[in-house]
Amino acid sequence: MASITGWAHTPFGKLTDKTVEALIGDVANEAIEKAGLSVDQIDAVCLGTFNAGLVRQDFIGSLVSSAVPELRHVPATRYENACATGSAAIHGALDRIAAGKAR
Repeated sequence: MASITGWAHTPFGKLTDKTVEALIGDVANEAIEKAGLSVDQIDAVCLGTFNAGLVRQDFIGSLVSSAVPELRHVPATRYENACATGSAAIHGALDRIAAGKAR
């Protein structure tokens, strides 16, 4: 059985005061803190992001390792599924857990 112990999301709307990388770093650190984990306990990153075509970096999943350097050797996967992007990321994480590829 899997459970969500920590999560975060950016504010909604047009966000021009921060880069995508900074937003990802804020969200990653907040989710890890809410989960009560240390970064070295993270064995997979499942990032939901919508409309990455509007950003210069099309490989958004890789920005997690730039924003949180301690995660640079942790596999990161980007999920994008329009209005169901968050759900797609959760289902992807559940699949990794079920396959024994993540805790």
